[in-house]
Amino acid sequence: MANKTLDSELENLQKQAIEADVLYKSSKRKLNENLVQTYMFWREASMQIGYLEECYKNNNIWFNSKNNKPNFNPLIKLVFNMPVSKRNTANHWANAITAID
Repeated sequence: MANKTLDSELENLQKQAIEADVLYKSSKRKLNENLVQTYMFWREASMQIGYLEECYKNNNIWFNSKNNKPNFNPLIKLVFNMPVSKRNTANHWANAITAID
């Protein structure tokens, strides 16, 4: 009797794991799409002198420049409305955009 209960529990866990995997892959794909769209936005917005800097200022986003290289960290914080506590995530995503550039 205990084995039937465990078998049922195992089957339920396996179904949940499959659903979680599908959601994980879907969310990862969506994040990648958002990062590409963010990069494309940056390309357009950076052509307008001072636009992004003004957006950063209006949203209290402070950053350091990176020696003639684009710094995507403030852009990530702006687009994804990311708090300071998630700076590691912002840095990883900014590195992903840097790879696109």
